[in-house]
Amino acid sequence: MIVPKGITLAALVAYLPLTLVATAWIRFGLDRRPVEVLLSTDTLLRDLLYGFGVASATLAFSVVASRTFQWAKFLEREFRSFLGPLTLRELVGLAALSSLAEEAFFRGALQPTIGLVPSAILFGLAHVGPWPRFLPWTLFATTMGLVLGWLFQTTGNLAAAFTAHFLINLINLGRIVIRPPDSPAESFPPRRPHREAVEEGLDELSSPHPQETHERDW
Repeated sequence: MIVPKGITLAALVAYLPLTLVATAWIRFGLDRRPVEVLLSTDTLLRDLLYGFGVASATLAFSVVASRTFQWAKFLEREFRSFLGPLTLRELVGLAALSSLAEEAFFRGALQPTIGLVPSAILFGLAHVGPWPRFLPWTLFATTMGLVLGWLFQTTGNLAAAFTAHFLINLINLGRIVIRPPDSPAESFPPRRPHREAVEEGLDELSSPHPQETHERDW
């Protein structure tokens, strides 16, 4: 997704149509009221606790992975370079819009239609990067599609899945792209053009010594 002047505007352009499609699908295709799919007031506290629990476990794994594995460090560097510094308002907007749209579409509309596993696979395929070093991101998204789908299937609504998804996006992205109000934008690396990033990925694939290339990256 190309990021225009404001990332919140970009998120609206990307995720609002997906949310509208999901809403129409739920209402007319599944014959359910969208608000009933979104949450249940009778079980809201329980659902929020489920969401917090899944988010906490996932975030703990993310922190350990970012300190341990080269693939996680690579992903953080690429997201930081692509998104650049974000204000807290931009970060919250991006996390909320992406979580709501993806949960409404993949869990609320798609999962009841084709099942848990196929919808999780499609969710993973929606998170494919431009070259093979993004494969862990795709696998992570597929796994989370199964977990979030299980939450939706267990609770009967999207409150738990949305809570977990929102917190994971908010905190994980915040760790790598948030900029305090008085921090200069120059302290972050400039956003790299997509073509440059793809060329770097192709160079890595053609390198006769991928292990040495990875060491130089870090």
